Amino acid sequence: MNPTPSTTSAGGGVPADRYGRPATGRRPLAYAAAALLAVLAVAWVAWVALGGSDPVSAQVQGFEEVAPRVVRARVVVTAPPDAAVRCTLRALDEDRAVVGRAALELPAGARSRGASVDIRVLTSASSVEEVGCSPA
Repeated sequence: MNPTPSTTSAGGGVPADRYGRPATGRRPLAYAAAALLAVLAVAWVAWVALGGSDPVSAQVQGFEEVAPRVVRARVVVTAPPDAAVRCTLRALDEDRAVVGRAALELPAGARSRGASVDIRVLTSASSVEEVGCSPA
């Protein structure tokens, strides 16, 4: 039995009335759209990861015990000049357990700003570290 042209698709092999006509021209457009979307997603991730905005950071320069349960930390904060900044610091004992925390808030000013903050501690602190900084 020979198939008739009305029951065979143009490419041959499967009956057109049973499986429908093969889609033509849609797949390349879908692949192009998916590729464009992937490129835009990678570009956005790179922009965010590489600093789409000015970073805010702090570095602890040192600390000293000023009272039996208080240490004073000296910090240099780097931020955009027009940004107020909030940083969190923590004091650690010899076993690296947290023995105190403090928040440091600085108004907008120079790009690099020095400050001191007193941290109330439970026991003697052996180090002070910056936990994080962000625009206030």
